[in-house]
Amino acid sequence: SASMEANLYDKGDAMEYDVTIENKGTIDAKLNDILTNLEQENSDAVIITFSGYTKGEVLKAKESKIVHVKIEYNPDYEGGETSSEVTIDFEYTQNNNETENPNDKYLVTYNCTENGGEDCSANNEYIVSGSNVNLNKVGNKDGFQFIGWNTNKNSEEKLDSLVMAENDITLYAIFKDITSPTCTLKVIGATINTVTVEANCEDASGISKYEYAMNNSGYINNNTNKTYTFDSFDLSTIKLKATDGEGNSAEFSLTENALEEGYKLIYDVLNKEYENILEDKETYEDEFLDKTYPVGSIYITTDNTNPSNTLGGTWERYAEGRTLLGVGSNGTDNYTTSGLTGGTENVTLATLNLSSHTHSATPLGNITSTFTGKSATTSTDGTHTHSIGYIPAGDSNESRCQGTCPANVGSAIRSFGFQMGFEDRIIVAVDKDATLGRFTELNATGNHNHSFTANGTVTSKFTGSNVTTSQIGGSQSFNVMNPYIVTYIWRRTG
Repeated sequence: SASMEANLYDKGDAMEYDVTIENKGTIDAKLNDILTNLEQENSDAVIITFSGYTKGEVLKAKESKIVHVKIEYNPDYEGGETSSEVTIDFEYTQNNNETENPNDKYLVTYNCTENGGEDCSANNEYIVSGSNVNLNKVGNKDGFQFIGWNTNKNSEEKLDSLVMAENDITLYAIFKDITSPTCTLKVIGATINTVTVEANCEDASGISKYEYAMNNSGYINNNTNKTYTFDSFDLSTIKLKATDGEGNSAEFSLTENALEEGYKLIYDVLNKEYENILEDKETYEDEFLDKTYPVGSIYITTDNTNPSNTLGGTWERYAEGRTLLGVGSNGTDNYTTSGLTGGTENVTLATLNLSSHTHSATPLGNITSTFTGKSATTSTDGTHTHSIGYIPAGDSNESRCQGTCPANVGSAIRSFGFQMGFEDRIIVAVDKDATLGRFTELNATGNHNHSFTANGTVTSKFTGSNVTTSQIGGSQSFNVMNPYIVTYIWRRTG
């Protein structure tokens, strides 16, 4: 019997002991079994395993052997810290001087380590030929399910029964992997349009299928090819589903570090491409753009897209709302400076712009004239005679004389005078032989005109109201724009 402490605190904790067994007697002993007794109630908190012994083996007198004991924290235990006193009993019986391998018993070796499991040699035992071999013993392997025992270590099937033959046999533990694949996903390459990812998985059974997805789309079966190329840079949505040969699968995404490294790779690719584009742009501008559209050039189009997007260079909108006029002279005006502006869309005529014309008007008022010059002499045109009637002296009768007046009357006249305005009459006083007579109304015959020429200057003066003509016109401007069509005009500035 052996006793030992097991103070365990968390999953993964374990304590290991080597127990030395010595046969101090004179009779050989045979090991029938090993028994354990956990003195605490929390016995399910620990797992005890043994190695270095075989049930039925003979420990000869005066000999010794070592049995290895491992006490570990049960990974399935949900309690807390545990402290157990473990007692192990090794049950030996007298061998009665039997040989180590009697003729009717043969050794059954249980091998778990060949297929990666924990040592299970403590299950080894001698049994009689023809009896049934115990196949209910269990082997352990982390992450694997124990299937059973088989004499073929490469088999995937278990034996349901086995009769002990007349020879020693070895049973191999058969395990099935139930551990999901463990993989990492990383970006291994990129272009300006694509990104390539690769899965690196660690699994004993290997991966039988890689499936990829992006942006929550369905998984794409890539079979055993562990790389895949996406036409997108949205790395955070890339997913991998790996399935191993046992049918176990697990999903993976790019870790934070893998994302960072992936985006650095993409940046480097795009940055390099950008540098190439800049080089191409410089070459283009040097070899083509600067020759076809040097700085200051005008580009006319019906498209509002800035030419920098299609031709390169730097451009600005130019001559907005204006027409273009070439530098030079049109025969009347000189336009010698590029960029000079002028002109207007509408014009109001000034007086100087009107065609020459007159207006008629009727003045209201008086015109007076003053003649300055020499006296005028009438002509002698129009020979004629005048007859005159008379009244004898002392006769108050004013009737006109009848007939022809005496011829000597005129010669008797010494002097005479006349005035106008008294009943159109002419009064004549005649002094003839102291005889006073009165003549009435000088009768004129032979009406005629006289012409004369005056030498001098006539000055006229108008006196009256100002003369104003009637108004017409509204003083409105009129459009002088030529027929036009609107386009976009750009000027290269850089």
